[in-house]
Amino acid sequence: MTARVALRVRHPYALRIVKEQNHPLLGAIAIALGAMIVMIALDVIPTDPEKIHAPDWILILAGAVFIFGGLAVGLRAHELLVSVLGNLIVVAFAVVAAWVALAGSSDQFSGGIPFLPHATNVKIARVMFGSGALLCALMLIPGIRHVLKLLSARPRAD
Repeated sequence: MTARVALRVRHPYALRIVKEQNHPLLGAIAIALGAMIVMIALDVIPTDPEKIHAPDWILILAGAVFIFGGLAVGLRAHELLVSVLGNLIVVAFAVVAAWVALAGSSDQFSGGIPFLPHATNVKIARVMFGSGALLCALMLIPGIRHVLKLLSARPRAD
């Protein structure tokens, strides 16, 4: 049994691959992984604090990305819900990138351009993460427009 794949263009900025089936097992795996990250942040799963390099709310957002993604994969037939979940994922990415750019510890940045001082590489990294946050924020514009379009197309219960 093979899954049919159809390409549909909803508006000029989005090319979507739409599979005609949900993937509840993949969704459940992603949700379980996200729940584990959230439970680490909430100290339900004990972990060495030395290994955690972000505040708990950042870990919760990271877990939420997996949970939202798992829900979206498992419930593909509900286009409005999937679109809202996709927007929430983009918001989480934007917030995490903005936190790294604005408040991330400079000790945690590694790598960079050889022969440049660490402080310069940290500045470059902050600009890159800030640019990523801005790009995610800009991605929300068509995403929110799509959700509003779906909401306006729904039949109203009078």
